[in-house]
Amino acid sequence: MAVYVGQFEATPEYKTQHIWRCANGLKELDLPPFCLAYMDHMKKSVCDYIRNSWCSYLREVTFGSDPIALAILLEAQKLSISDKVWYFGQHSMKNPLTSFQTSVVLKALKLLAVNRMIELDWVICGTETLGQLPVSDPESPWYGKVPITPVMDTQLDQIVIQEFLNPLRADLLRDLQNKMYAKQKGNWFEIFLVTFILCLNTEWLLRHSRMNAKRYGARQRYNSMKLANEYFHSTRILLAHFHHLCGTTPLLLSSQANSMDQIGPLQSHQVKFLRRIQELISNRGTSTIPVC
Repeated sequence: MAVYVGQFEATPEYKTQHIWRCANGLKELDLPPFCLAYMDHMKKSVCDYIRNSWCSYLREVTFGSDPIALAILLEAQKLSISDKVWYFGQHSMKNPLTSFQTSVVLKALKLLAVNRMIELDWVICGTETLGQLPVSDPESPWYGKVPITPVMDTQLDQIVIQEFLNPLRADLLRDLQNKMYAKQKGNWFEIFLVTFILCLNTEWLLRHSRMNAKRYGARQRYNSMKLANEYFHSTRILLAHFHHLCGTTPLLLSSQANSMDQIGPLQSHQVKFLRRIQELISNRGTSTIPVC
């Protein structure tokens, strides 16, 4: 992603160092005072970058997941596409903008992927490095890379949040609430997948907060305890809605059914999938379960 930058006057309210904790205490990396410029152009560039690359982020986190999350994410991707040949499990990607239907499951997958985008450290990958060399300290999180400045990092993250994630979140929660309160049995499987994806997103947000707490030497478990408690609270609300409005009856019935059976609105392949997930959960921590 190409960006425009300009220098600014470094005053105390603007951070110009990256700080991290290593074995011998805190270390600092001083950076030149550069920030993003031409913000209207930058917003378009960031949105273009998201549109062109979010599938790569999703594919990476999918295949880096534990067996249960991997199986559910692949099932969600298969449900979200109109062309059943295209999904990450077969590595035969077509254009996601034309292959995907606009569905509540797709929105949840996009939310999961783009949240991971702003968890990673943005780095400079072109020939213009603002006068910096790759970091030579092996204890640095940016070892071998050229980090962007803290101000640029904050600007990029905020553009992603304000221009993409916040509108997507509003659409997703509205659609999910409508499906939940419609109380139609045919919506159960989609709601189940979206609920799992949102809970997984919370888990990964907390994991990232924990990593930042360790990186910056925080004295509490998470980088922001206030934000962590909000994550916990919102997930409890989500699960309460799922159990109250949707129930777990299909999960219970699928554990007793033959994989060729149809349970209400669930097709036989969905029953087979739920049984497989239940087996993975039952065997978790006792053995490794291959997932195809």
